[in-house]
Amino acid sequence: MPKEEFTDISTDESGARELISFVLYLFEANRPVSQTTLQRIFCAEKSHEAARKKLGRFCERAKMLGITIKKTGNFSTGTLEIDPISFYSPTNLPPEDALLGFIKACEALLAGNTLPCADTLRMALAKLDPTFVALEMPFDNKPSHQSEKSRILDTLFSALDKTCAVEACYEDASTHEKTLLLAPYGRFAAYGGEYFVAAQLSQNGTFSYPPKTYRIDRFKWVRLHPEISFEIPAGFSIQDFYFFPFEFGSQDPAQLTFKLMKNTPIPLQRQLKQRAIYEPQTDCWSLSARNISEAVVWAIANDILPVAPQPFVTMWKEHLLGGVNHYANK
Repeated sequence: MPKEEFTDISTDESGARELISFVLYLFEANRPVSQTTLQRIFCAEKSHEAARKKLGRFCERAKMLGITIKKTGNFSTGTLEIDPISFYSPTNLPPEDALLGFIKACEALLAGNTLPCADTLRMALAKLDPTFVALEMPFDNKPSHQSEKSRILDTLFSALDKTCAVEACYEDASTHEKTLLLAPYGRFAAYGGEYFVAAQLSQNGTFSYPPKTYRIDRFKWVRLHPEISFEIPAGFSIQDFYFFPFEFGSQDPAQLTFKLMKNTPIPLQRQLKQRAIYEPQTDCWSLSARNISEAVVWAIANDILPVAPQPFVTMWKEHLLGGVNHYANK
């Protein structure tokens, strides 16, 4: 499809995209953001006074959608943040009720006997509530048999704590098993799965491959090697390896192609370097997706311009036009 069919954006579409990007940026920040930072991201080409007015219009239009933006201080020193009341009504539970709710939630997790580190959780709960030990612990007060997954997790956490290597048998996506020497850098959970970020080491303990993500449920066994230590690089950030929400879903995988615009956040650019493929000839990025709808929301929030496939481009334009029509009907 010719480029102009999906890059020719009207003024209304552009304004809706900017507003949505602004609101979602504040939402994802989950903290007060200085107005000077927002000026740099959303009003880089405008004067100080023009930027102040533009951010003010963003706040007014967001309020029309039921989203209240809290402002503190003046433009030079002040901040903006989304008022949580826009999304939910907080409930102030007494501490004892909050503790009871937490324990009941943990009991539900332990009921299936498949939770990693279940014995550790039971002992922690017993310290919080003495009655819990009588209900959940064996009569001899010894932890129950530790599952292989719990042992693997404990070993990986120990390697993280000691910054030492592990030898592991890992099954890749093609179900091929291989033995690796890994240096765990960190862990995160996403969409029901748990992942470790680790760099591969050679037998002499030097780094042989850059860090990548490993699914915990694909480790067959793990052995600690305390004699092989390593240092995590100073510039490492676990957030660079987080999955995008559209990488999970029930749809068949589709290869997304897109371009970054001038307001694409720097942290996102770093994340894309880890998870996406860049084609310098076309100045495009590509990444596999299993949920096109989620990808569209992500693209709008992060000032991403879809290029292909066509459903990705079409849904993106429809979302922008929907925002424009919403304003028109107010």
